[in-house]
Amino acid sequence: MILTHTQQGRRAAFTLVELLVVIGLMAVLATISVAGYSAATRGMADRGTIQTTVSILRVAQQTCQMDRVPTKVMFFNQRLFDDNDPDTPPLFQGTAIAIKQAGRITLPVMNKLLIDEFADWNQSYPQSGSASAPNMRIFQMKSGGGGGLNGCSTLVRPYVSSYELSDDFMIQADATFKEWCNKHGHEDNDKVWGFMMEGGKQEWSVGDAYGVEIARIDLPRGYIFGSSTPNGEGYKDASDAEVHFEPSGASAAGGVSVSISGVRPAKNGKFRVDPVGKVTGSMLDDK
Repeated sequence: MILTHTQQGRRAAFTLVELLVVIGLMAVLATISVAGYSAATRGMADRGTIQTTVSILRVAQQTCQMDRVPTKVMFFNQRLFDDNDPDTPPLFQGTAIAIKQAGRITLPVMNKLLIDEFADWNQSYPQSGSASAPNMRIFQMKSGGGGGLNGCSTLVRPYVSSYELSDDFMIQADATFKEWCNKHGHEDNDKVWGFMMEGGKQEWSVGDAYGVEIARIDLPRGYIFGSSTPNGEGYKDASDAEVHFEPSGASAAGGVSVSISGVRPAKNGKFRVDPVGKVTGSMLDDK
């Protein structure tokens, strides 16, 4: 039987039902593809935050091993707001700062001046500068403190200032200026150099170990350290607050345990905190 041209055209066409079925299948496949891509992207981001955290812990660990001084990594979280749209839900971000011990405060704090007489700060830093220049931070090395970034560190000017010793300067009980000069090899009318404090922690005592920042990381927005989201503005202590490395056991890192969480959007404009992973000491070992 020979088909006419009209009959051949009808046989080759799709019905409306067939077209709808195909479109529906394409929509389902597209949805699955988008969901799979989103899951894969999130998985890569999760793994990236863990590797980034491992990297800064390794920096602190290796610095401790090479320089033979205590180091630590401090963890903070902050709550970010959109100033242009106050109704937008806040975002959260974790920050880690690696700190290397640089010395100890050797003299009482005078006129808000932090002094380490053995640091030769006047040779390492400029002796004058602009008041508008960005300040730097001096960190306390002892554990705890609380109060976020300002609670564990002090903002100081990026240049050193001098303090001229005088006879009425008392280093300790029954020690005058001349006695102190004889003990430490200073000449009369000598000057000591220090950093002028501008803000942050003001409670420093003789013997306090201080440190300086050697590395810093910011997690992608939506990731925090620990599992507690901060309230208010500024850097707040994370629930996993600090990791310390000591020269005597810097390679072991047995006490390292830092958890990372993702802050995900939820219904009604709220959010939920999902565990992402945990960084342990075994991840710091070179393989």
